[in-house]
Amino acid sequence: MEIVPGVTAALAVSSRLGSPLSLDYASISLSDLLIPREEILLRVRKAAEGDFAIVLYNPISKPLLEASMEIIMEVKKAPIPVGIVDHAFRDNEKVIITDLEGWKEHEKLIGMVTTLVIGNSKTYVTGNKMITPRGYERKYNY
Repeated sequence: MEIVPGVTAALAVSSRLGSPLSLDYASISLSDLLIPREEILLRVRKAAEGDFAIVLYNPISKPLLEASMEIIMEVKKAPIPVGIVDHAFRDNEKVIITDLEGWKEHEKLIGMVTTLVIGNSKTYVTGNKMITPRGYERKYNY
């Protein structure tokens, strides 16, 4: 058996979006086959309350995705960037940067091979990239 180390989908997708995962983040699967829906939604709420950038995997259940995004919108009040990457690093890859208010316009694109990245309160968009600063501006005078 050969073990080949790889890059997580969160990091691969992040590289397509810019640098949205430069600080702490939470990765949450929206598959409720093995984890109860209520437990997933509690994790989403806690990650949003902690102001983590949030990576959502397996968004195949539209009701669970919508419930998760409603929680995030309720908790995160500022305009927050949202990256949607479908088929990352494949021929039919799509990369979209929107925000919490606009993510739903792209809902038809979202399927099992889509990953969403929701920024934290410091994440911003410049050009066509999502950036979460690491905090050096607080430590050093530029």
